[in-house]
Amino acid sequence: MKKIGLNSLKVLVFVVVLAWFINPGFELALSEPDKPGESQRITRYVKIDNKTIGVDFDNDGIYEPYFIKGVMYNPVPVGYNLKTTYNFLDDAMVLERDFIELKNMNANTIYLAYANGVEIEGVKSQLKMTDKTLAFAQEYGLKVIAGFYVPKSKLLTLQGRNEVLREFADFIRRYKNSNCILFWALSTDGFAKSNKAEEVKSWVRFANYLAYLARCIEGSG
Repeated sequence: MKKIGLNSLKVLVFVVVLAWFINPGFELALSEPDKPGESQRITRYVKIDNKTIGVDFDNDGIYEPYFIKGVMYNPVPVGYNLKTTYNFLDDAMVLERDFIELKNMNANTIYLAYANGVEIEGVKSQLKMTDKTLAFAQEYGLKVIAGFYVPKSKLLTLQGRNEVLREFADFIRRYKNSNCILFWALSTDGFAKSNKAEEVKSWVRFANYLAYLARCIEGSG
């Protein structure tokens, strides 16, 4: 498999990008990222057409259907929880053991729901995706759906939302050139059961801006 170009774009999953002019409902602490222009054409090696995932990992312009066969992967063992101070996603022995089994299952994809780490009761878990995670995924032929978790508590304040913007931008910049990233995924807690329509709409607006931000960063080289 050929190495993909630096301007590769991964498709955001679970988030449909609405028109940019929709009011995001928050103040931007960052300058607006440059929109890709004619001189910054994006090389897309993953795209969705008519509800079908197409991939072009060798960048020959021909997209082949990609069928996800995988699991939501969380290597935290029995007796531990997500508050762990040890990063099992950066442990070579754990990754090799599990990825061998996943390949034996004919899996081709893993979903890391908390690839950026999860904050529980004010405690930031050390469990998060690293370059080592992606290197082992590449070695064993696994694509990664990289989940970016947004605590509901950070959505309730201007400062919190702007922190999320900065963290998400850094997350995309760090991993955007890895050719085993299949999608970015956004998730949060609390809103699925919320009976407050404005809270849900606010999250959707914010999520759509994050999608727009990722697209702009990936298109900037």
